[in-house]
Amino acid sequence: GMGLQELDWKVGELRHALEQRQKTHAEELEAVRGEAKALRQRAREALEKCRRPSPQAPPDDTLFREVEWRIGQFESKVKPLPKNEAMWSENFTIMGVEMQLEFFPQGRETTWMPGFCALFLWCPAGVHIRYRLRVGNHWMAPDVDDYPSKMGHGHSNFCYLDAQWDRGSDSVTVGVQILELSAREDFAECLRVINQGPERVLLKVAEPLAHRGLDRVEWRIRNMPRRLEEIPAGSAMYSQTFSLCGVHEMLLEMYPNGVQASGEGSAPT
Repeated sequence: GMGLQELDWKVGELRHALEQRQKTHAEELEAVRGEAKALRQRAREALEKCRRPSPQAPPDDTLFREVEWRIGQFESKVKPLPKNEAMWSENFTIMGVEMQLEFFPQGRETTWMPGFCALFLWCPAGVHIRYRLRVGNHWMAPDVDDYPSKMGHGHSNFCYLDAQWDRGSDSVTVGVQILELSAREDFAECLRVINQGPERVLLKVAEPLAHRGLDRVEWRIRNMPRRLEEIPAGSAMYSQTFSLCGVHEMLLEMYPNGVQASGEGSAPT
């Protein structure tokens, strides 16, 4: 059996490993707090720029996530518009992406519910977005859309408009809330830049803390017969990076046909 001295050494080794892991967790937590503090500071600076816009430089729209468009003179100018006639908001930018709202107070040709309005969000090509549209106090459930070209996505039967008319101010408020946004821009035939926003960066930094209680990962590889044909011996395939037990940027490396081809003297390094 194990002697007391050896058992005591094992306990000390485990204690040391636990202390090192706690230290690593504390350092990662402090790093996340620093990132959050910097993000809050950037948000305050962006809001301050919005309050005092400079004519030389537009406000930083990196952290903007909601736009409200208040349309006045509802009874005299909005309500009388015929069906299929649109009103357009001013252009606005979120994370550098130029957007615009298209509003049909009396609906468009595909609006079949009486008294319902239609609302669409226009974005340029390369945008992937999760968002919520609103008219007055009526919010639509989140939509997820891709924009292969400049176009509008939204709803032809949005809501009963008269119920959202603010009679006190004779106006209606139309808006959009951005939940997730990824923008792709092609600068040349072979060069593409993708912006996924600061939220994705923050989630990546916080991932080790969120996954610190996990101790297992599974990597399911599909079409394995095809992989065996395509990948020769000595060549590897890699999983996506993941976090486990507080350790970030881990990945799995697999050699489907082994690390050493037949006839070779040694495995690759």
